[in-house]
Amino acid sequence: MLFAWLLLPLTWFAGDGAPGNEPPAVAETVTVRYQRSDFQHRAADPVPTLVYDQLFFDRFEPLSLGDILKRLPGITGNADAGEFERARLRGLPARHTTILINGQPMLTAADDRAAALDRIPAALVARVEIRRGPSAADQAAGIGGTINIVLKENQEGEKPTWTAAAHAYEHADQRKGHGAFSQGFTLGRGRLNLHGSWQQRYNPKRQTTLLSEADRPDLLQSERNTLEAEDLSLALDWHRQEASGRRWSLSAFWLNSDRRESEEARIRPRALPPARSGDGKNNPESGDADEDEDDEDDEDDEDDEPLESDPFDYGHETHRGGRLHAAFTQPTRQGGHLQAKLSHNLLDLNRDAEIGTRQEGVEERDTTRIDDRETRLNLDWTHRLNATRNLTTGLLLAERERDAARGETGEAEMPAAQTWFRIKEGRAEGFATLDWQPAPAHGFQFGLRLQHLERRFPGTASSRQTQTILPAFHYRCRPDPNTTYHLSLSRALTAPDFQNLQPFPLRDTPRDGLTTLGNPGLRAETAWGLDVGVHRRLHHHGNVGLNLYHRAIRDHVAAASIGPRLLLFQNLGDARASGLELDLGLPLHAAGLPNVSLFANLALHHTALRDPLTGASRAFNGQADGVLNMGFIHGMPGRGLDWGVNWLMQGESREWLYDETVAEAATHNVEAMVSWRRGDWSLRLTARNLLDHAKRLSYRTYDGARTEALPAEMGRETERAGRRFFLVLGYRR
Repeated sequence: MLFAWLLLPLTWFAGDGAPGNEPPAVAETVTVRYQRSDFQHRAADPVPTLVYDQLFFDRFEPLSLGDILKRLPGITGNADAGEFERARLRGLPARHTTILINGQPMLTAADDRAAALDRIPAALVARVEIRRGPSAADQAAGIGGTINIVLKENQEGEKPTWTAAAHAYEHADQRKGHGAFSQGFTLGRGRLNLHGSWQQRYNPKRQTTLLSEADRPDLLQSERNTLEAEDLSLALDWHRQEASGRRWSLSAFWLNSDRRESEEARIRPRALPPARSGDGKNNPESGDADEDEDDEDDEDDEDDEPLESDPFDYGHETHRGGRLHAAFTQPTRQGGHLQAKLSHNLLDLNRDAEIGTRQEGVEERDTTRIDDRETRLNLDWTHRLNATRNLTTGLLLAERERDAARGETGEAEMPAAQTWFRIKEGRAEGFATLDWQPAPAHGFQFGLRLQHLERRFPGTASSRQTQTILPAFHYRCRPDPNTTYHLSLSRALTAPDFQNLQPFPLRDTPRDGLTTLGNPGLRAETAWGLDVGVHRRLHHHGNVGLNLYHRAIRDHVAAASIGPRLLLFQNLGDARASGLELDLGLPLHAAGLPNVSLFANLALHHTALRDPLTGASRAFNGQADGVLNMGFIHGMPGRGLDWGVNWLMQGESREWLYDETVAEAATHNVEAMVSWRRGDWSLRLTARNLLDHAKRLSYRTYDGARTEALPAEMGRETERAGRRFFLVLGYRR
């Protein structure tokens, strides 16, 4: 990964002229390159918020929202190689990170309410806001943090913007692509904006697993796992603004995703070739687990060892979702305003899977159907009390209904299993915030949010009502124009997973042979959070920031054993998370590189909870030790060129399940880009995973609880997705 930094000195010689002790000949060079969009910046209000606009993340040509978020500070993810589906803030599980779209919670098919990031196209994103400490005005603020995705709106002018791209993959003879467009129209006394996106996602993965059991020879599993998806999305926004400040707006968003995934494996006895001097490829201690096996395509080769098994898993998923939104804003006296918002969200998901072996054919068919609907009404009123105080009050009414049906059909002697589950959630919330700025250098926000939740399970006698108080306090101090200190103390909550609430037994969950019972009486997890930080703006728009955080979590939810191979979701007690986040954006003008931007962010996480089996303290499952993201961008305005490198490293993580432990090694990813622009046209080449780094994990499975049995199987798994390349042609005003 160090080759990226060995390339950085080349920028010394690739500029428009040799740097010296005098200022650059073209003064506009520094002015043009060092805009605030080259780095992240902070919002001006007391709530600690990082803001990243389109110019920051577009440079490396993200395909989905996941590609955007993985470059932002403190965000980690657990997914297959080459993918980034679920965001985790502060090392906490994805359910503790709230994803908002234009300030509104988005529906998701996942049982833990976490958003699937790879389905949201990056072409529709205008900016990303990370709220480290929630405000009382935020809806559904997460314990780990809140990420607000602001979609493109209010495009000025009549000239269209569009992009078209071609994709190439190292290990697959496939050609994919993506495209997007934006267009604004004047429509009567209002304005209509259209944004569309089409994208193909393709991820060919090669996986090799060395399986070891106590009473039999080692086995080698070679697997090819291919994800192929096509997403089509459309967003439109109409708004009308009057001179008096009155505003009407209507918006709609629609997403259609078609996804296919195939897993084909061959399991056979492991045969080691003679060791070669200086070559550790076939050494089991090297961690590569006979990686050469991935390249054998002829399954019928007579020289192959006899197969133990050749299982397959074919899945097909269609995902459709959308939102209709209407808003009205009416100015009031003394600079205040009254705002009303009405939205309706919908989601439909169909998933089918066939599991079996090539010798025996299909042995099991699984189906999942999810139908989710939510309607929300927001009323907000902001009143300017005087020159230093603003009062905002609001009301939220929401009704959500979710139907989920799961079916499993096995062999003839195995009866079909069908589960149907419906849940209704009604919420009434009120909030008030007081913004007070007694002096230009000091700003306060005091807030309180009250939540009433009624959860019903039609068809059963189960129901539950809860009331929660969520206070928040934020303070910002700016002793000089370039330095800002912030302090935040707030309370947030995470609702229980849908799957954990359903009052039915879940067969073969989380693994074959286990049964897990849902618990409609689960309480929401709550946490007090403290954030303390400082931000320093450097010359030429550079910046450096440090943030320390702590979360004290109550009523942590996990599955605990209540009998032989029987688990129950319960509130098990307290947990905590703490760490630090450091981010840096540095223009290298002082080093004689007036067109080079250096960026870096580092997050270190520590979490602790009580293990439900052993009672010992351990980290949350999947919590990475830390994440480091760094890179540089070099602009050559005289030639219309930009190029840069980005390196991402995610630390080690572990998982402790009822009958399995998993350890995942640190992962690395290097991306590079070069772009050329002339007038309104641009051409960009982006390369990902340049080091072809493998995702490596080791696991142990047990015949029963991991505290009461010896390991029945051990495995070391290596997964690679290969390098991939994107060539993008764009037209932009």
